[in-house]
Amino acid sequence: MTTTVIDKNTRAQRLVKGWRFFAASTTAAAFLFVINNFLTHAASLPGPRNPETILAWLQLLAYPATITALALYTLRHGSLNSDAAKLEAVAQYIPRAAFFAVLFIGIADFTLSLLHIENLSDTLLPAEIAQGIAHSQYRAQLHYPLLVIAALVALRKRGAPFVWLTLLIVAAELLIVIARFVFSYEQPFMGDLVRFWYAALFLFAAAYTLKEDGHVRVDVLYAGFSPKAKARANAAGVLLLGFPFCWTILALGLATRSSAVNAPILNFEITQSSAGLHVKYFMAAFLLVFALSMTAQFAAMLLRSVHTVIVGEDADESADKSAPSEQTE
Repeated sequence: MTTTVIDKNTRAQRLVKGWRFFAASTTAAAFLFVINNFLTHAASLPGPRNPETILAWLQLLAYPATITALALYTLRHGSLNSDAAKLEAVAQYIPRAAFFAVLFIGIADFTLSLLHIENLSDTLLPAEIAQGIAHSQYRAQLHYPLLVIAALVALRKRGAPFVWLTLLIVAAELLIVIARFVFSYEQPFMGDLVRFWYAALFLFAAAYTLKEDGHVRVDVLYAGFSPKAKARANAAGVLLLGFPFCWTILALGLATRSSAVNAPILNFEITQSSAGLHVKYFMAAFLLVFALSMTAQFAAMLLRSVHTVIVGEDADESADKSAPSEQTE
């Protein structure tokens, strides 16, 4: 009897470690895929598909090196709940940093477009900046520092700032209404700002909404399931729909230099109107934010589901660590 229990516990430990490794490696591979894509197409590195130089081999070996490190971590540290919490932190940080980025860039680009359209840039700005803001590549150079600032601000802030983004969209739309019907004034960059922020809200809030179980679902069968049956259904959904969906976005959007995501970013694409915001290239990156944050959140959801199946729905982290299936060797 004792031997049978030990064997079951050993199998459970291996199963849990396998799920933890799978969730972590899938998320890490998605991030490496995006990083390698921009190293190849933006930094002109040869890329892992053409391992003919040392740099190409380094790009290629980044995958097995990361997977090996994750395997060692999985064997020695962590648990289902702790790994899920770390993945959720990643899933929430990415859209939070992206929120501050679209906030800073939206306001800055709106201001530059206003000065440029109203011919105020030559008076209020240095000559070099006044001449450069009409070109998308120059605007992009002004956006880069704001991206760094946004990433740093997101490290200090906590929570989901999507309520504020909703308020900003309403304020921007209200500005259009007042300017159009009171002052008979409207410019393309005003509508561009609303679309810029609205697209960000729609794509950035997806991972947070998934974490809070706020997505609309048709509970024909699911509502009557037991907690463990719901966990199994969620795990199956992640494996059959969630991960493939995110990887489809990454694979198709970053397949070549002319793909749907790569082309606008690498060419600093803007709207057809020269009086609009110069952020269309940045909006293509929203899909990357969505895919990466959802991959991390799906991975956390998978681990939470496995935890529910093995340990139980109401077990806390301490119970998770003390359960036979979670004991580290």
